[in-house]
Amino acid sequence: HLTGFDSVSIEDLKQFRQWDSKTPGHPESFITEGVEVTTGPLGQGIANAVGLAMAEAHLAARFNKPDAPKIVDQYTYCILGDGCN
Repeated sequence: HLTGFDSVSIEDLKQFRQWDSKTPGHPESFITEGVEVTTGPLGQGIANAVGLAMAEAHLAARFNKPDAPKIVDQYTYCILGDGCN
């Protein structure tokens, strides 16, 4: 259910915020495949997403050429909330 990653199932998602699950409240980037960055304090998620998106835009502007296949063509998604259940 985590697009592109077989390691996160619907059952894993149902264990959200449970001790020793693959989907804890603040996931660690080295535990769950597909989690690129992790945040601690509230408010850092959007800053991480903006920084990653800016880096992708910069890399695309620098390395993508009009007459060649795109090298940088990924997207950044940010799932955020304010103490959601």
